[in-house]
Amino acid sequence: MNANRVSAEQLNAIKERAEKVTLGPWELDTDDNGIWNKGGKNYLGQVTLSTADAKFIAASREDIPQLVAEVERLRDGIETIQERLFSVRGLNGTHDGEITGACIAIRKLLEGDDVD
Repeated sequence: MNANRVSAEQLNAIKERAEKVTLGPWELDTDDNGIWNKGGKNYLGQVTLSTADAKFIAASREDIPQLVAEVERLRDGIETIQERLFSVRGLNGTHDGEITGACIAIRKLLEGDDVD
């Protein structure tokens, strides 16, 4: 497995951390580099970072859950495609080798490996 890949366990841990933080979206108060949840009801803290870094942190409250949802959607889609390919394999025997190869490539992707 490639070290840069995110396993299902890692993705679930990211999702759990994102679900436990203060509700968002978060906003940056550029006057004092303070981060608030939208509407200014909860002050999350002042940061001693560049404005770009502080904006990145504030945006992460919305970005992380969106990215997790997209990864889950894509993984589910890949599994569905693999199931469909397996269901047509052997119907006429013409492309069984290609279908098997595609299924192997899909499995490698799902397991975090690169496809050649």
